[in-house]
Amino acid sequence: MIFPSMNKFKFSTVDKNLQNEPEFLEMVQIYFDEAAKVIDIPRYYIDVIKHAKAVIRFNFPLIRDDGSIEVITAFRSQHSLHYLPTKGGTRYADHIDISETEALSALMTLKLSVHNIPYGGAKGGVKIDPKKYSQNELLRVTRRYTLELAKKNFIGAGIDVPGPDLGTGEWTMNCMKDTYTTLYGEKDVNAVGCVTGKSVAQGGIDGRQESTGLGVYYGIREAVNNPYLAEKHGFTVGIQDKTFIVQGFGNVGYWASKFMTGSGAKLVGIVEWNSAIYNPEGLDPDEVLAYKNKHKTLHGFHQGTTYSDKDAFLDVMHEPCDILIPAAVERSIHLGNADKLQCKILGEAANGPTTVNGNNILEERNILVIPDLVLNAGGVTVSYFEWLKNLEHKQLGLLIRR
Repeated sequence: MIFPSMNKFKFSTVDKNLQNEPEFLEMVQIYFDEAAKVIDIPRYYIDVIKHAKAVIRFNFPLIRDDGSIEVITAFRSQHSLHYLPTKGGTRYADHIDISETEALSALMTLKLSVHNIPYGGAKGGVKIDPKKYSQNELLRVTRRYTLELAKKNFIGAGIDVPGPDLGTGEWTMNCMKDTYTTLYGEKDVNAVGCVTGKSVAQGGIDGRQESTGLGVYYGIREAVNNPYLAEKHGFTVGIQDKTFIVQGFGNVGYWASKFMTGSGAKLVGIVEWNSAIYNPEGLDPDEVLAYKNKHKTLHGFHQGTTYSDKDAFLDVMHEPCDILIPAAVERSIHLGNADKLQCKILGEAANGPTTVNGNNILEERNILVIPDLVLNAGGVTVSYFEWLKNLEHKQLGLLIRR
C-alpha cells in the first residue's frame, strides 16, 4: 500500500523524490501506528507513549572569528521519562529542525526498549554545518549549547545524557563534559557522567568509537547466518564473499565496512554526500578513508570508478550487491529509488533511513530489511557501560576483578 499525499503532511522541498513522502516525524508516527495495531492495549496508552514529553528550541549569539555575530538555533527533545536519565545523541547539521529532533528522540525510546537499556529516549542538535566553522567557533557553540541545556535542566547524569551523533564526536563530548563539570563539578559527584562518547582520558570507554559499526556488523552477520531468512529472501548462508555497498562513509559506515571486510565480505561501493566510488573487485576501507580525509572527497580515488556528479554518484546505490547499508541520514530509501535497488538485504545503520512507501516497495520485492531499531544500537549499548563506569567511579577492569 502506498501512503498518498495528505494535506496534513508537510513535504520536503530539498529532494524532489521526497515530495510525495511524509516528513520525518509523520513517518515515524505512521510506523508507530502500524505497529500499535497488533498491540492489545487501550488506544489512550498508545497516544501517551507516542508523543514527546518535552521539546525545547532556543537561540543564542555566536561571535565568529572575523568579529561578525550570527544567531545559532539549537534543540533538545526528551521523548519519554519512563526511565531516567533520558539518552540520545547531539547532532550538528544545517538541516536539523525541531520536528526532526522529536522524531529522532521517539526512535531512541523505541530502540532503548527493544534492547532493554534503562533510559528514556532523547535527541538534540545545533542547526549548523560544522564544516563551515573553525574549531574555536565550534568550541564556543558547544560550550554555549551545554550552558543553555544546563540552565533549562536538560543535561545531567541523572537527568539527560547526550552523546555523539552526525557532525559530532569525542572532541564535542569532551567539550560538553568540561563545560558541565566546570559549572557543577563541585556539587555533583557524578558530573562526568553528564555525556557519553568522551575520549578515554576524559572518562570514556574503550570501544565506543567503533561500537555502532560493530553492532551493524553483528546484526547483519546474524541475519545472513539464518537459514530461514536465507531461503525466504534468496541469499546464501554466511557472510563470506557477500558484496555490499555503504551509503555514508562516516564513523558508522567506515567501521561497519571494516568489520564486514574483515570477515570476508567485499566492499564494492561507497556513496558520500559529494561523491561516490564503485569497484566490483572490492575496496579497502582503510585506504578509502585515508583518501577521503585528505581530499574531502572520493573523486579521483585510484581504485574503481569515481563520480562527483550528484545524479551519477547516487546511482551507485542501485548497483548489484548482496547488502546495502544506508549509514547516512533519514529518508534516503524512498519512493523514488526503492524499486531501483539491486540488493537482497537492506541493513539500516542510519536512523530512519527508509520511508514508509519505500519500505512497502522493499517488502513487495522480497528484500530483507533489518530495521534500525535492531541494527544501530551498538553505540548506545556501549554508552550505557560508559555511564555506569562514571557513576561507579571505577575502571571497568577493577569492577570485574572485584
